[in-house]
This record gives sequence, structure tokens and C-alpha cells, in this order.
Amino acid sequence: MSKQKYFNLVGKSANFYVYGTIVNEKEPDFWTGELSKTEVDPQEFKEELDEIADKGITDINIFINSGGGSVFASSTIVSLLKRHKENTRAKIHSFIDGLCASAATYLCMVADDINIYQNSIMMIHKPISMAWGNSNELQKEIDTLNNIECNMMIPMYMSKGKCTEDEMRELINNETWFNGNENDKLYIGNFFDVNLLEESKEIVASVSQDLFKNYKHVPENLKSILKDENRKNERVIDNKNNIDYSFFEKKLKLVKGE
Repeated sequence: MSKQKYFNLVGKSANFYVYGTIVNEKEPDFWTGELSKTEVDPQEFKEELDEIADKGITDINIFINSGGGSVFASSTIVSLLKRHKENTRAKIHSFIDGLCASAATYLCMVADDINIYQNSIMMIHKPISMAWGNSNELQKEIDTLNNIECNMMIPMYMSKGKCTEDEMRELINNETWFNGNENDKLYIGNFFDVNLLEESKEIVASVSQDLFKNYKHVPENLKSILKDENRKNERVIDNKNNIDYSFFEKKLKLVKGE
């Protein structure tokens, strides 16, 4: 399995592309056995960040087009970046290339400056989890979610925020989708300290569509992009002669005990 390269070194800069889901740990695809080339794994990220620690990097550019993912994986990467910055004095710059939603916003907020385009979209919401069990176990999960919101999300967003803490809590509670249109009431710059770049970038449809099942207020233009991507996928012909089923066959043998 080829290992994903997180950083593209250009002179004294390191470019980090978050163009997929942020996961706790990558798992091989059930059908192919391959690891995702877009998912972001904190352990792999740490290993590569350690490799560039002594290369004299002065700037880390984080380019984001992600629907989010794991809260804990994202917060781990944030901690790694903060520690790296303290040790190397490198500056961190974030760019919302398309979508920056949910836990992906953590990687946006860790930067010294946030850069957006007219087509940028950012979304914040209350933390979400799956819970099962008795009332004590469910209450523990509620306490954990409240702790994440109050002690991690609020301070993080307020570090770049331009509104009151009460207003920020309301934005989080309402699952708010911001945009890069200066004339819109939900313009990102009305609520966060950002730099609006003159150039435009189209939203890349590389975000996981499964993440949006938990969201209630996905903008119509983003929905249309996802629908177009679905239609493209439906036109792909499954040619059996070009598919290696060996990994799946091995899985079946394991299940059967062969």
C-alpha cells in the first residue's frame, strides 16, 4: 500500500491539503484493501510532521476542502500543529479552498490567518456522536459533548471570532453555514477574522457525502454539486475484467474459516 504524502515542500513552505474526511485511523477498503488517498490520519500526519521539523520550514499552508470527520482526530492534529509552531516558530496559514465544515474548521482556526475566496463555505454545529446504553451511559455522553463544545469549540472559535460568546453559541446551535459573499448576512468575515482573496476557486466535490446525512441546513448550491457527483458515479461502468477481487475472496475465506 502506498503511503499518503501530507506535505508538499516548496522552498521554506510546507503545503498541507485536507481534501477529504478526517479520521481517527485509516482502514483498508473492504473491497480493494487500499488505503484512502484523501482521508487524513493523525498518526500518519504526526510522522510526516516530525520528518519536516528540522527542514527549516517557516510557513505551513493548510488548504481545506473537507466536510469534517472525527472531533478527536481533528483536535489531535491541532495540538500537533500548535506544538510544532512553538518548537519551530513557523507560521500557519489556512485557506478554505471549497468547503470547511464541522471538525475541519478546527484546522482552519489553528492558523495565524484564515484566507477565504468568494466561493468558500464554512459550517459550524454542535458536536455529534452515536450513543447506546442506559440513562447513566447516555448522560455521560451528553456531558462529554457539552464539554467539547464549552471547553474546546467555544474558545477556539472565539480566538478568531468577531461576535460575542453568546452569539457564537447561537451560531453553533443553529448549524450555521457561512459563505464568501461580502453582501450576504452570513458572510464569513462578519463573524470571523478572515482575509478575502480576490481570486475564486470552485468547490471541489471530493468531500464525503455520508457526512451530510447528519446536517439539516446544507446550502442548495452544495447539494447540487453532490447530486452532480452522484450522477457521474452512476455512469461509471463496473467492468469485472478490470477489478481485482482477490482481497474480497480472502475475506470470504477468513469468514468461512478456510
